[in-house]
Amino acid sequence: MQATEIGPVDGAPPRDRPGILVGLEVLLVDDPDAPRPLAEAATALERLGWIGRTVVLAGERIAGRRLPEVEADRIAWVRLTLDRPDLAVAVFEEPPTDRAGDGPGRAAVEPWLRLRDTWQAASLVTSDDRIVGPAHQAGLAVIQIGPGRTDGAPAVERADHQARDLLDAVNQLLVTDTFDAAR
Repeated sequence: MQATEIGPVDGAPPRDRPGILVGLEVLLVDDPDAPRPLAEAATALERLGWIGRTVVLAGERIAGRRLPEVEADRIAWVRLTLDRPDLAVAVFEEPPTDRAGDGPGRAAVEPWLRLRDTWQAASLVTSDDRIVGPAHQAGLAVIQIGPGRTDGAPAVERADHQARDLLDAVNQLLVTDTFDAAR
């Protein structure tokens, strides 16, 4: 499946502050029967709002559960689940990482470039190490939560920062923002 059209929610333009892309998987408990926010999700979203515009990336599935197909319904589901009616949500299907006939990973990078430009994004918080390379090539700084691959295969490209959990990732972004602003 290809990436759907990505754009600001409800036609609202991005704010002057950079967008911070956050994978939905890092905000929810990994339970397909009852997806619910992590205990620290509300705190993390509040803190991310201090430094930029949080944009949650909602794909086709989360924790093995299929999300609504209709874009508006998927956005509504994410907002309801996270109890954030004003949350910016981008319906984004991760592109395949390898496609014959394209340059090295070019098909995987293009959607990330569009996403970065649309939301004026500078950073990505994810737990999925398969997207680190394409996101880097699109110019995003990547913070990866967790140990990375558990299948024994080496990661092709390492994230800019590793985080133990969601709040550790958010704190790393806060520190970076604070020291960058001080320069």
